[in-house]
Amino acid sequence: MRSLAEEAECTVRIILKIDKKEYEIVKEILHDMSPVYTMSRVVNALMLATEDEVSDDFKALIVDFIANISLHLSLRLITSFVTTLLESMKYYPALQEIDIRQNNLGAIGCIALRPLAEEIEILLENNGIEEGLLGNEQIVNQVTDLESKLSNLKTVSDIEQLQRDMACVTKVDASALPDYIAKNLLTNISLFSKLASLDMSGCIKAEGSEYLRNLSAGMALLVSLERLYCRRNRIDDADAEILSKGMKAMTKLRFLDLSDNDIGDVGAKSFSEGIENMTSLTHLDLSNNKIGDSGLKYVGEVIVKMTQMQHLYLSHNKIGSLGAACLSSSFKFMKSLEVLDLSHNNIKYVGIGRLSEQMEYLSKAIKLCLNNNEIREGGAEKLGNGIVHLKDLEYVDISHNNIGSKGLETLCQGLKCCKNLTQLMLRQNNIEDKGLNFLSDILENFNKLEYLNLGGNRITDEGINLFGKAIKHCTSLKHLDISSNFIGDKGFGALCTEMEEIKCLERFDASNNKIGGFGFKAIC
Repeated sequence: MRSLAEEAECTVRIILKIDKKEYEIVKEILHDMSPVYTMSRVVNALMLATEDEVSDDFKALIVDFIANISLHLSLRLITSFVTTLLESMKYYPALQEIDIRQNNLGAIGCIALRPLAEEIEILLENNGIEEGLLGNEQIVNQVTDLESKLSNLKTVSDIEQLQRDMACVTKVDASALPDYIAKNLLTNISLFSKLASLDMSGCIKAEGSEYLRNLSAGMALLVSLERLYCRRNRIDDADAEILSKGMKAMTKLRFLDLSDNDIGDVGAKSFSEGIENMTSLTHLDLSNNKIGDSGLKYVGEVIVKMTQMQHLYLSHNKIGSLGAACLSSSFKFMKSLEVLDLSHNNIKYVGIGRLSEQMEYLSKAIKLCLNNNEIREGGAEKLGNGIVHLKDLEYVDISHNNIGSKGLETLCQGLKCCKNLTQLMLRQNNIEDKGLNFLSDILENFNKLEYLNLGGNRITDEGINLFGKAIKHCTSLKHLDISSNFIGDKGFGALCTEMEEIKCLERFDASNNKIGGFGFKAIC
């Protein structure tokens, strides 16, 4: 007497016309189906059959069951389901219609039904897709690779090939797809076992914890992933805890973008636990979140393991002096760092002092963004002492910090060592003529300078006169901004005369000053 399992095996093999070896493949696929209970209903019905010829009564039973089936089908399930029906339809000639309305097949699931739709009528309403999707080539083209594979499923060997093909995909950009397609694709992301790059920006916002848990489980299998983009998803602390679990296995990750979310201190701790084994990470973007001092402390503790880190973005958070101090203690382990962005935080002069004390370890830095941090005069003095070690700097932004003329004096002592400087932003810093004179004294060092922003300060004709004599040494200058100052006709005219030697100038912004007709005549 055969067991129930043996009966099921015989039934499936008869219907699919496959040998025992092929059945083992089918069984393994069916075992991975999610949710399992849905496929078990189909299998349980098949179990009623025997190895003998299927009776007319059983045919009627299966026809009735399939015609009224109501399943929540995943991508794996629908592909196997379609394959089974295609192979078994020869046994059910009476089957004319399948009703799978009010499920959640999504776009990819419905595309998989195409070959079946050529044989019988399928009712698909309320399945999370737009009406007429099966004939909408514009949408289908966005999943061309999957569509071509799914629409040609005929045999069990086709399923094997589909799995192999999907495992060879190395890049998926779900952010470019309509929401319902992206959601369906990410639900089955574990199929892409060799994926190297995944962009799911804007795809998982407000999907709920159950969806995120399933996604996290799938992400845990992406052990070959090197680049992960997860921007604009409204990820909060609770979401961070779920997703971080799926990231622990991504030990090969080099690029991680979690910007533009709602990650706070608790979420930062969760993600820190998730990324602690990513020792190859070179790019980490946590900008535009809600991370404060305690959150950055956790980030700093794991960054020490990432000795290859090159780009670190932490702008637009809630980082204060304590957070900056915690981060600075990691600098000695980040000797490959090239870009540091801490703009739009609240570091102030104490925090910038702690950062400056450790800048000697950042000798490879080429870009430093500290704008909008209220570092003021005291912070600028500390920063000048730190920048002296960053001789390869090309980009410096210290705008909106109210450093004043005295602060600029010490800062210039450090900046004069940065002979590769191409962009310098000093906007909105309460710089007066005396401060501008300190900058004028070192401009001859910057023959590579292309962009200089001095807008929104307190510069008058007196300061701009000396500046004009010095700026002509910056022969590579393309963009000069002196807007929103107190420059009049005399100073502006003298500046224009001196700048005639700068042949590559493309943009010159002198708006919102005190320049009259005489001054503008000089530029003509």
